[in-house]
Amino acid sequence: MKKRISGILFCVAALSSSLSYADIPLANSSRFDTKAYIGLKWSLNGSYTPSLVLGVIRAKVDSDGDTQGANLSLDVNLAGNIQPGKIKINYMRGQENVQGELGFGYDFIKNAPLIGAGLNGPYINIGADLFTTDSSLVPFGIIHSQGSLDKPTAVQPPR
Repeated sequence: MKKRISGILFCVAALSSSLSYADIPLANSSRFDTKAYIGLKWSLNGSYTPSLVLGVIRAKVDSDGDTQGANLSLDVNLAGNIQPGKIKINYMRGQENVQGELGFGYDFIKNAPLIGAGLNGPYINIGADLFTTDSSLVPFGIIHSQGSLDKPTAVQPPR
């Protein structure tokens, strides 16, 4: 009887020692990251004077870098009279260091709605606005204070 119990214990110990817990993947965690930023925007519409951009980004960032959220921005026209230029809300999706953007807004100077698309990265944003009233496309570039979004670290799942 002792030999059987010893044999069973030996087999259990031998089998369990071959199991590796190192292969258990880390669980994906996420966090919301909200950051305000300021920047200068140059539009390729004939003016060399940049506009001031004030914005806020709210994004859900996963530990693997997947990112989605919103970018709300207000352009302030600095050429001539200082006045509000455009307000836009964009949906963002991508990784923590670069996101594609698609959204809509309103241009107060042209009194026209617009559709915007672009790429947002650390300290830079490029894109174009399509005005729905006259179908004009205005490319732009922004240098801003927003770096990469902060991604959380992955967590070990409970056993």
